Amino acid sequence: MSDNNSHTLVALLAGLAIGAVIVILLSSEKGEELKEKLKDKLDEGKDQLKDKLEDLLELIGDKVTDTEKKADDFVEKVTSEGKQKTDEMITLLEAKLEALRSHASKI
Repeated sequence: MSDNNSHTLVALLAGLAIGAVIVILLSSEKGEELKEKLKDKLDEGKDQLKDKLEDLLELIGDKVTDTEKKADDFVEKVTSEGKQKTDEMITLLEAKLEALRSHASKI
C-alpha cells in the first residue's frame, strides 16, 4: 500500500470516529434517532472505505499486470538477443572451421 493511500485510509477512519463523537456530543436527539443517524453515518463511512479499498485493489492489479508485461518483454528481449548472439557465434565458428579446413587441405 502506498503511503498516500494508507494516509488517506487513516484520515478517513479518523474522520469517521471524530464525526461520530461530535454527533453524540452535540445531538439533542432521542436515543433511537441518534442510533439511526450514527448507523447511517457508519454505513456511509463503510461504503467510502469499501470504495477506497476497491480502488486500491484495482490499482494494485494494474501495477501487477504492468510489471508482468515488463517482465515478459524483458525475457523476450534477452532471449531474442541471446539467440542472435548465438547465431552470430555459430556463423563465426563455422567460418573459422572452414578456414582451418582450407588451411589443412593445403598442408
